[in-house]
Amino acid sequence: MKRLLCVLVSLALLFCAAPLGALAEGGVTQQNLDASQFTAGEEEGLPALTAYASPTPSQLAAQTPSQEDVENAQNVSVTLDTQALIDQAGVSPYGFLYPDTYCVLMDASTGRVLAEQNSHAQVAPASVTKVMTMLLLCEAMEAGQIGEQDVVTASAYASSIGGSQIYLEEGEQMTVEDLMMSLALPSANDAAVCLGEYLCGSEEAFVERMNQRAQELGMENTHFANPHGLDEEGHYSSAYDVALMTRQLLQSQLGRKYVSTQRYVLREGTGRDWTMINSNPLLATYDGCIGVKTGFTDAAHYCLSSAAERDGSTFIAVCLGAVTTTSRNEECQGMLDYAFANYKTVTPEPVTIPAQTLPVELGLYQQAATQPVTLTFTPLLIPAGAEAAVETDFSVQPSITAPLEQTASVGEITVTLNGEQGYSQPITPAQTVERRGFWAAFGALWQRVFGL
Repeated sequence: MKRLLCVLVSLALLFCAAPLGALAEGGVTQQNLDASQFTAGEEEGLPALTAYASPTPSQLAAQTPSQEDVENAQNVSVTLDTQALIDQAGVSPYGFLYPDTYCVLMDASTGRVLAEQNSHAQVAPASVTKVMTMLLLCEAMEAGQIGEQDVVTASAYASSIGGSQIYLEEGEQMTVEDLMMSLALPSANDAAVCLGEYLCGSEEAFVERMNQRAQELGMENTHFANPHGLDEEGHYSSAYDVALMTRQLLQSQLGRKYVSTQRYVLREGTGRDWTMINSNPLLATYDGCIGVKTGFTDAAHYCLSSAAERDGSTFIAVCLGAVTTTSRNEECQGMLDYAFANYKTVTPEPVTIPAQTLPVELGLYQQAATQPVTLTFTPLLIPAGAEAAVETDFSVQPSITAPLEQTASVGEITVTLNGEQGYSQPITPAQTVERRGFWAAFGALWQRVFGL
């Protein structure tokens, strides 16, 4: 018996270092996997893994990817560079109509600037300021901090704010929705202060939050001194910064609702009914316009941040410092016309790379699964007449050798745009692949000799 044990120990030590193909007849053998076995389908799921020795439950849990792992792929966001397509199209630059204005044209999906003029100059933004005011309120509602039907009581200070207003009286109560519509349509300054006080406790605290959010959005040439936009020392922004906060507001469904509403009845049934009309003329006249905000003060002149959407493409046009409403509107409309005539945005469908099962040399288990991956593509800005052919492919090694960390590369995913590689990333094991040890090998030999 001792001699048999010595033989088994010797064989077990050899077994720890031997490849699977060198096992005695009756052992498990490897198979080479051809390309046809690596399909994109997930219907059959992950094959069961076979242990060389009877594993403990904890070993099995550590080595075998669960069905949930297979179904819940790692999500990866992929951005492809389309500059070569744009360069090939030879799009002519936009010719600004009024050289003394401060303008920018931006693709809302990618944030790419398509045209600009004095876009980073610090200027008074007038009531376009309220884009940030609305953004903070919309984010607070979406986070559940406040609700549209919350009732807000106007303070004496809020009711004293002049300029464009809804003539709030001290102690008057309105819903958040009523006040938001008053912000978006007739650009009520008293509503802006009332909402700021409600959300943050005071106008000062709300303005502090406005500046904090501006920094988070990368608005480097902006500082707010109030939530309404009346001229005040230290209150300024830039056309580019206005486009940044407008882009963020349009990502909110609530924000889109407010800025795209053309008319709204305030104080309905109270005897003080007021049908408010949106001050943005492009809403009624420009195809696809979805808002956003007008403004005027003596220092700022006429300002407009506008946006339009057609066939899945959304563009933002900002014009600050115009001498007349006509020049302001014409410049914004001209920029939007240029954008739709020369560009479009497309979003490729997500692609899932399913888990693959690879043979393992010297491993505790015969097979190991790779981590499934889902690629989600960000929108692509391309010339209006171009096409974007996005193709995804992947390859894996025919086998792997234990031990192997979970971060090790066992294959590659590649994405091409019109035949040119635009993205790649490694395929990795779903779990750490452990090397088989002495006791696992000894147990397997014992089972073969004694059938236990």
